[in-house]
Amino acid sequence: MTDFKQYLRAQKERIASAPEQTALSLTTEEWAQLKRKVMELAEGESYDGEPFLWSPYPASFPEFLCIWKLAVGFLDRGSWQETPQSRMIRFSRRPLPASEFWNDDEALPAEFWHMSPRWNTGRFEWTVQELKRSLTTDELAHEILIALVEYYKRYRAAFRTRYREFDP
Repeated sequence: MTDFKQYLRAQKERIASAPEQTALSLTTEEWAQLKRKVMELAEGESYDGEPFLWSPYPASFPEFLCIWKLAVGFLDRGSWQETPQSRMIRFSRRPLPASEFWNDDEALPAEFWHMSPRWNTGRFEWTVQELKRSLTTDELAHEILIALVEYYKRYRAAFRTRYREFDP
């Protein structure tokens, strides 16, 4: 057996013997992969004539995908003693640069997805409390974009009703 195959076998055995620790250690890597996947799926795309833009300017929440006045933000509470803290997805109005402010009220309240890492039968998953299910990173990236478009449609309809004079 080659050194590489021996290494792979050892890693597989380590993962099998400590699945929860593996999920925790993979969380940071999978979180970065989730953001990359969302960015890649939305790159160059638009919906309803509105382009998707990845963090086009510095803001209080530095990583977000926006469309029109809205964004999906990736909120990370970091780690404490090498244990990842909570991770959330936030659907709301896009964060503004420090020098700007909104001159109207939100048409809809923000929506949050609270996520926990999970190791399930040899693969990493995110358990999303609000969806009441677990998804792989790739599956979650697709669900985030679908939810953003659905939030956009609801928000746009509420905005039109509430602020007819601002919306063409």
